[in-house]
Amino acid sequence: MNSLFSQPAQVEIQNFQTFTTEYVADRYGISKQTIRDHKRLHADELVENTHFVTEQNKFGVNEVKWTLKGIVVLGFFIRSPQAKNFRIWASNQLERELLKQAEIYEATRKKNLALVDKVSSLEADFKLKATYHQNQINGYLGKLAVVNKVNEALKAELLMAKKNYPFAELDLSDPKYQPFSAGRPSYKELWGQNISIKAHNNALKVALKMFQDDKDKNKQIALNLAKIQQELEKSYTAIGAVMAYCYDNDRFFIERKDNQ
Repeated sequence: MNSLFSQPAQVEIQNFQTFTTEYVADRYGISKQTIRDHKRLHADELVENTHFVTEQNKFGVNEVKWTLKGIVVLGFFIRSPQAKNFRIWASNQLERELLKQAEIYEATRKKNLALVDKVSSLEADFKLKATYHQNQINGYLGKLAVVNKVNEALKAELLMAKKNYPFAELDLSDPKYQPFSAGRPSYKELWGQNISIKAHNNALKVALKMFQDDKDKNKQIALNLAKIQQELEKSYTAIGAVMAYCYDNDRFFIERKDNQ
């Protein structure tokens, strides 16, 4: 009887920790029908997908297979010489399986925690690098805006230069742009003379305006001086009249002034 459990090969976990009814009945030393009866009589304690599962065999027939937990529960209802030893074996196997699952769970938990820390570290590093790169991009965009502004200004200056100097894009080696003769200038020279004449004309306009302003100013000064002179002449006449009356007792000029 004990030799049954001294050789692990005789009791092996089949089909991912499930066992056929025939296998369980044989190890408990009872019939398959007895196993079926216990399953029916103790249906409130033997729960499907916990103590047993129902699967289709290769012939397409539904077949009940027992888990280690189901074998242990069945052992409480069975009285046979093999029952105690088989139940103890199933309990030990179940305990090992639970410990194995707990170890797997703990290892998985530690691995997940490590992965969570790694993900958090990667996220923080990503955010830091993203901020750094965004700052660099913003800096480049600022510099680019300055360069674009300078380019626009240069384009405007170039356009103005082309307008002021129409020969900038012309091929002046073309014969039609060469002097007509030794005594006549070329188009380019005529344009230069035209620009020079315009410049002199503008200078003359400015000088004329300044002269005109000075002329108006001098005219205004002359008018004001004339008014002042008239007032002074009146003052001198009044002073003379008073002096004549004072020194010569002559009232003629005073009376004349009063009558005016």
